[in-house]
Amino acid sequence: GGNFALRIASNSELLQQSLNAVFAVCPVIDPKHTSKVLETGPSWYEAYFVKKWKKSLLKKQAHFPEYRYKNDLLPMKTLAEMNAYFIPRYTPFKNS
Repeated sequence: GGNFALRIASNSELLQQSLNAVFAVCPVIDPKHTSKVLETGPSWYEAYFVKKWKKSLLKKQAHFPEYRYKNDLLPMKTLAEMNAYFIPRYTPFKNS
């Protein structure tokens, strides 16, 4: 949602039409706190987000096969595992 809108806006010069405005809502204020709540709450809650994120990443993998993370992704069961894998590989940050 909000992060996607901001990424598009930051690269608006690549769009065919110019943007007049961008409105983004991203409820996660403190990512570490949110991660901790997801990890320590009911197990089904984290499992829901892991499943949702995996589904999204597998769709992206189908469109960008050069990234080749599918075999590493499939056994992951927690958000912490996924963050530890993806953050240092695909962001400018060294860790989560």
